[in-house]
Amino acid sequence: MVKILFVCLGNICRSPLAEAQFNDLTAKKRLSQYFEVGSAGTASFHVGDPPDFRTVKVGLENNILITHLGRQLSRDDFKNNDYILVMDSANYLDVIEAKPENSKCDILYLRSFDPHANGSMEVPDPFYGTINDFEMVFSLIGRSVKGLLDYLIDKHQIPKHR
Repeated sequence: MVKILFVCLGNICRSPLAEAQFNDLTAKKRLSQYFEVGSAGTASFHVGDPPDFRTVKVGLENNILITHLGRQLSRDDFKNNDYILVMDSANYLDVIEAKPENSKCDILYLRSFDPHANGSMEVPDPFYGTINDFEMVFSLIGRSVKGLLDYLIDKHQIPKHR
């Protein structure tokens, strides 16, 4: 089983959206049994909170239900996950700083799997934006999780979707 954690700042916008989109994609391809997926934030200010209402709205508009409650990244996440996928450079630096020396967990930018990234590794934080920003982030994450899944299928020799 491949264990994945998506990480953003507060765990109410981008990372729960990535978790839900990845789970939706693997369910559609009948690959869910190969993955354990979660999300967390580097900050503690939304622990226990539901996702931002705009995250939920964009998910529902795309037939994806998001029921996650916010939580903060912990030291255990580095030993319990194979991959931590971050949304931006601030998240990356925070995660690298928190990573224990003995951790073998790979820390990667989610956007590094977006075929249309054109060198940008950032999934912008839509929190202070409009619903259009959340829709744009949904698209970026959607492309990225598809690329991530392809990468993981190849790397871990997971049978192709049925």
